Amino acid sequence: MKYEELPSQIFHPLLILPISGISILMLKGIEPLNSIKWVGLWVLLAMVPTSIVAWNTGKQKGFDVISREQRNKSYIIGIGCLTIALALGYFFSAPDAVLDLGVYAIIASSVFGIINRFTKISIHTGSLSFVAGGFLTINPVIGVAGIIASVPVGWSRVKLDCHTKNQVIQGAAVGLASGVLAGLL
Repeated sequence: MKYEELPSQIFHPLLILPISGISILMLKGIEPLNSIKWVGLWVLLAMVPTSIVAWNTGKQKGFDVISREQRNKSYIIGIGCLTIALALGYFFSAPDAVLDLGVYAIIASSVFGIINRFTKISIHTGSLSFVAGGFLTINPVIGVAGIIASVPVGWSRVKLDCHTKNQVIQGAAVGLASGVLAGLL
């Protein structure tokens, strides 16, 4: 494995988002096992179907969906599945922090989906920046660490020729702004 791939794989959205979700719930007072249970439910109901659609719609580069059309399908499926998961969480009396996490995920997916419709930005960098922005409102030290961690991810995306520098910067800016917005809601 090339070392340029490491930051993109270690902080891959499919890894960082569930780990961050569990951490956010624990910081909001949900017990660790309940945090894992609720995030696991979100993963099963939303991330798994979205990933299956993404990987079965055509051309990829490693774990990356490289065409905008493929990504658009993934966002539509993801937002729909997240909305269903949120409704189920509400129906089954999930704690407020779990429901908030669902709303955060819908906000991020919607923002990135709309932007992706018109231009290509780095979702790897954007996801990590989104998480960092959300953490800034809960625990600024973790938030700043997330911002710092997004730098090698952005470098990796450019070095692997998956994105331009501008696409990485745009992904980071959109992610950070929508993460802070979601955290403030």
